[in-house]
Amino acid sequence: MRALLRSGVVGEVAVVVPPDLVPLVKDLVASAGPAGPVRAVILPSEENGHGYRVRVALREHLFPPGTPVVVHDPLFSLAPAELVRSVVQALTEAGPCPRPGAPDLAAIPVRPVTDTLKWVAEDDVVLGTADRDHFRMVSSPQAYWPQQLLSRLEAATDEQLRACGAEVLPGLVRGAGGRLLTVPAPGESFRLATAEDLVLAEAMLHVGTGGEAATRH
Repeated sequence: MRALLRSGVVGEVAVVVPPDLVPLVKDLVASAGPAGPVRAVILPSEENGHGYRVRVALREHLFPPGTPVVVHDPLFSLAPAELVRSVVQALTEAGPCPRPGAPDLAAIPVRPVTDTLKWVAEDDVVLGTADRDHFRMVSSPQAYWPQQLLSRLEAATDEQLRACGAEVLPGLVRGAGGRLLTVPAPGESFRLATAEDLVLAEAMLHVGTGGEAATRH
């Protein structure tokens, strides 16, 4: 959230939340400080999933022609504001908003894979070692042309809309024959998925990063 507000390139910020959490989220957003218009978009309880959340936000907001939209997963809470500027710059430098019917375009941050990857069979028997040089980890925030992204979400299946992870929206774009532009993501732009990740994030906020990291919640 703070990365979006502090980037200098994002206008209105919409936070998609289920009805029961709206008061809490409004208080948390207010605590972020006066950094531009922020509003809560209510998500129907039965429509829980990354694609559903983005779709309801795009449906409720009319974007001016040629204006990109930045989608950010809050689980990537340490993502720096500079990363927002990088994905928007990559998208807009590729050209103006494509005409209707043109291939989709998106800009996503990626990180190299540093762990060893193994090919395994259905019974988890190791078959070989994958060349990790050909793999990347998808991060957040991501930049899209809103009309294109909404079209992909309107055509998505329930399974696709309920899926979670930073690769969901890029997968929809790629599956429709679109093009994904990539920008380097810094090491702190990782998904907080486990208790161990939270411990690491706390350590990064307090050791050698100072106040700048504290603004990335």
